Amino acid sequence: MFSSLRLLVMCAVLAAFLHHTQAWWLDTWWYGYRKAALPGNRCEIIEDRRSCDSCGYPIDVTIMVKNELTDSPFKLEETIQQEPQQTLIRFLEKAVEQGNSFHNFTATYYQNLGYSIESINGLSGNSSTYWKISSLPSKADLLCGVTTYVPEHGEILLFDLTPINVTYHS
Repeated sequence: MFSSLRLLVMCAVLAAFLHHTQAWWLDTWWYGYRKAALPGNRCEIIEDRRSCDSCGYPIDVTIMVKNELTDSPFKLEETIQQEPQQTLIRFLEKAVEQGNSFHNFTATYYQNLGYSIESINGLSGNSSTYWKISSLPSKADLLCGVTTYVPEHGEILLFDLTPINVTYHS
C-alpha cells in the first residue's frame, strides 16, 4: 500500500512538472523531432501576438547580414543564445544589445503589417534595393516579416541587401 501511494505521488509530481515546463524537451526526445512549420511559415497573426518578456523556451538564433551590392561589401554574423522563443524583431534587438558586429537597425512600423527593416548598421535599402530575409541552409524566403516571424532553435536567418526586380507587362 505504501509503495503504491508513493508511486502515485511521484507520478502526480512528474505530471505537474511536465505540464509546468510545457515538456518541449520531452516532445523532442519522445517523437524525435518538433512539429514545426517549414522555414518562412512560422508567423503569428499580429492581433494574436502577446507581449511578453519570456514567450517560450530558450533557443539559439544566428543572424547574418550580407551586402554584396555596394562598394563596401560586408558579411556580419551574430548568435543570440538562450533567449526565450519570440518574434524575430526581439532577436534583432538582442543582437544590437550584444554589440559585437551588429550595431544598429532602423525599422518603420506599418499598421496591420508590422515593422519593415529599413537599414542595418547604417546601410539603407533604397528605391531599387531591400533587406530580404531568408532561413538558412534552405534559403527559404520568409513569408512574413520581423514582427510576426518566430524562429526555431538553431535557425540561421540571413538579411541580404537585394535588388528589387520589377517586371512590367504591356
